[in-house]
Amino acid sequence: MIRLRFRLGAAALLFWLLSGCGSTGELPNEVAVASPGCSAPSTSISQVQGVEATSPLDGERVTVRGVVVGDFQGRDELGGFFLQSDEADANPLSSEGLFVFAPRGPDVAIGDRLLVRGEVSEHQGLTELKDIISIEVCSSGEAPEPHQIALGD
Repeated sequence: MIRLRFRLGAAALLFWLLSGCGSTGELPNEVAVASPGCSAPSTSISQVQGVEATSPLDGERVTVRGVVVGDFQGRDELGGFFLQSDEADANPLSSEGLFVFAPRGPDVAIGDRLLVRGEVSEHQGLTELKDIISIEVCSSGEAPEPHQIALGD
């Protein structure tokens, strides 16, 4: 079982899922499937998420790497996928997961290790990557090991 850690309660996550959960801005006509390569420098997902309610990188273009742990690209789904970092930063206030809003992006699958470049955005109280410039599949079949987490009281 794969578990993601989020900085919000279940009610807020449910609201986000039911309310469209993706950016409403103008979308690019297509997303490139090539980038400088899987060895290109990247920003950690925990740096993108930060430790506050909003990302310290909001509005900036970043490249992140991670493994797809949730695929919601279907026509009536969320228009994207969830990435999880391989390595936790040991800070319980930051998150190792990120939603990538890519309704016109290439098809990815759970277990794909990706390098993704896009703009950090806050959407309905959650940090996501939008206006995706490139998605590179570095490898497949690499779902991370699950980790047990304790939810607050």
